[in-house]
Amino acid sequence: MHTHTLTHNSLHDRRTFIKALYLLLLFALVSCQERGERPPQAASPQVGTLSYDSKPLPPFKPEPLAWTAPVWQGYSLTLRTLGYRTGAELTGAQGEATLYLPVNPGLEPEALELKLAFSPGLPQGYLEILSQGQPVFQAALPAASLLIPLKGVKVERGLLTLTLRTQFPAKDLCAAQELFRVHVLPESRLLLAGRPTPPETLASFFPPHVERVVV
Repeated sequence: MHTHTLTHNSLHDRRTFIKALYLLLLFALVSCQERGERPPQAASPQVGTLSYDSKPLPPFKPEPLAWTAPVWQGYSLTLRTLGYRTGAELTGAQGEATLYLPVNPGLEPEALELKLAFSPGLPQGYLEILSQGQPVFQAALPAASLLIPLKGVKVERGLLTLTLRTQFPAKDLCAAQELFRVHVLPESRLLLAGRPTPPETLASFFPPHVERVVV
């Protein structure tokens, strides 16, 4: 009988202790919630406002796109491409030849690079180039190549017209007509600058210079 009483009392004490411990934990949890305490959390990043030195980031400025920048394009066309398959020839003591060079809308002439060949024994002379009757260039001959600046030379109706004149001293003009020859080679090049203008009318689809038309 005595042993049974001790066992019953021991069980009662354990239950009382467990209940007290449970109530204590519950009270502590409620008190923590009432004070508004929260476990520490990682701060969420704010885009565009935080950096390594905690200073605001500068506003983003995109770089200008390539196609928004001013466009400059250069074109180089040989005389052969422009229709002078064998070039041009100036003969005699006073030779003359005219070049009609097509220039498409939106482009303007920059220079003419002449490649020249001469008959043997040609004396010293000079070359003069005119546009619409006005001289634009003069140089001594013979010279294997010449670069003629054309910036500002007018183009009319899609054609750049250049007249080439040579002058050589000669005692016998008849002989000079046969012996004095200046050959403008077809490898000579017309240098153009600018940007071709898109056609706005049906006629504009066929510019002054067109290599081929596919129908």
